Amino acid sequence: MSGKTETTVKAILEARDNNGTCKHCGRKIQLYKYKITPAMVYMLKDMGRITARQAAEHQSNPRHVDSGEIDRPFSVRTQMTKLRLHGLVAKVKDAKGKHIPRTWIVTKKGWKFLAGKPVQARVTVYNNTVLGHSGGLCVIDQIAGVSGDYIAEPITEDESKQLAGLKGEKAKAKAKELGL
Repeated sequence: MSGKTETTVKAILEARDNNGTCKHCGRKIQLYKYKITPAMVYMLKDMGRITARQAAEHQSNPRHVDSGEIDRPFSVRTQMTKLRLHGLVAKVKDAKGKHIPRTWIVTKKGWKFLAGKPVQARVTVYNNTVLGHSGGLCVIDQIAGVSGDYIAEPITEDESKQLAGLKGEKAKAKAKELGL
């Protein structure tokens, strides 16, 4: 265990016995557990598509993805840090080791997850430090909706306009026509 992680674990254990606060500074010790969500899967899939497009177009850095290129609502795009905590994406850094704003890369673990390989469902975090993974294994199909739990991809604005005002069988027929 690294020194930083060991110190963190000690602080957490001490706080557990002191109503969740550090006995030295009085700071509240808060652990976070993040599970992989459909929004995170949408982001990862979009990054995979952008990477594939860049490689097909022979761009100079075909694996670097500017998150500004991802056409998703802000609430979905904010999931990038959680993807990083799960180890599915990583920051792209310049020659000085500084993160290039909005620039990310899909990791080997991320590509394996996109290919259907299982990963741990939850990550436990304290002060932006990953303490471990839990929650059993999950695969992308469980989260992305192939099993029917969620829609696999949100519909487009144009598809939404075509369905607006339709009800019952007409709505079902139009959705089928659109391939939804």
